[in-house]
Amino acid sequence: MLSDPRHFARREWLVSYPRYFERRKWLVSSHCKSRYQTDIFQDMEKNWWCRVCANNLSEVGITTPESAYMMTELGILFYQILRLTASFRYALVGVEVDEFRTYSELMEDLPDLSIPGLVLAQNLTEGVETMPGFKPFNSTHIWQPYEGETYTPLKVATDFKTQLDELLTLATI
Repeated sequence: MLSDPRHFARREWLVSYPRYFERRKWLVSSHCKSRYQTDIFQDMEKNWWCRVCANNLSEVGITTPESAYMMTELGILFYQILRLTASFRYALVGVEVDEFRTYSELMEDLPDLSIPGLVLAQNLTEGVETMPGFKPFNSTHIWQPYEGETYTPLKVATDFKTQLDELLTLATI
């Protein structure tokens, strides 16, 4: 699932946001058509989020190099839409990024964050001395540039994982 949780301080700011995605239908280079499903939810700190998920993709993560490529392509498309909007505090595109940080966790870790693809409203960073790796995203936000999605065979191929576990066990003998 490729999702884009956007964090909002108030629900009123969020209500019309899903329409940016729900009206769109994209054809990626693999000729797979994708529509977007959205939902609105509140986290444990009572902040409002908008989750956007593209359909016609893997729902179990990245299982092949091809799925990594397609999800990266859709991730770039998500960021293109984000660049045109300004009514969110922070956003991240990727696999399983739902509620990746609460607002208070984000603010606590802000000076040392290293999360490729993280987009932050510039007003969140006022008074923060070091923001390594951040670049302008649009006139109201900065970001650590997106690096795309990756296929990691050891995470999805049980045969490889078993062989590696055996190798590690032998190495400790």
